[in-house]
Amino acid sequence: MHHCFMQDHAINGSDILMRNDYYKWVVPNYNNTSIKSSPLRLEIASKEAQKEPVELKEIIKIVNEFLLSMDMEAIPKPKMELNAGQSYRKQLKEKGVFINLDSEEDIVWMKFTVDGYLGVVGSGIDINFSYDNTSGEILNFLKKQWDERFILAFPLIKSPQSLNKFDKHLMESGIGNYLTSHHIPILDFYSHNI
Repeated sequence: MHHCFMQDHAINGSDILMRNDYYKWVVPNYNNTSIKSSPLRLEIASKEAQKEPVELKEIIKIVNEFLLSMDMEAIPKPKMELNAGQSYRKQLKEKGVFINLDSEEDIVWMKFTVDGYLGVVGSGIDINFSYDNTSGEILNFLKKQWDERFILAFPLIKSPQSLNKFDKHLMESGIGNYLTSHHIPILDFYSHNI
């Protein structure tokens, strides 16, 4: 039987310090979220780029495994071909991505580089291939380019038997962290945790 740490142990100063140290490395503090104020994200991106990229089918399998574990529907064909210069939201709508969703914002998406790396795990409909944001700056630093031909889009559809409520940002974070736990390199490593 699993027990919560707080139920089994009295809290003392060293426990709090240990947990604060732990969180310092798991999720960057606000000062480390900007590339301009801290090199942490660039350092981690460099380490991620030294790993081998993983095939799309493996990433899709892992994400669907996570979705099923959260009482969400698996998405067997999340690869969405895109046409540059057209509204990505409109293209996703035409492809039926938003059907059965409470909100068009209820999707988790992934962008890749031309050499096959997972660049970002994001949520909502703010999909772009800009180089003027943090993810783009990371790609510039790594001398990589976005593959603007497609994204993976996972609509967050609750299975009929699910009683759980979900938050798209928590699902984004869960999917990103689940992928990293399976050794999937993500160039903007913290994109799903901020």
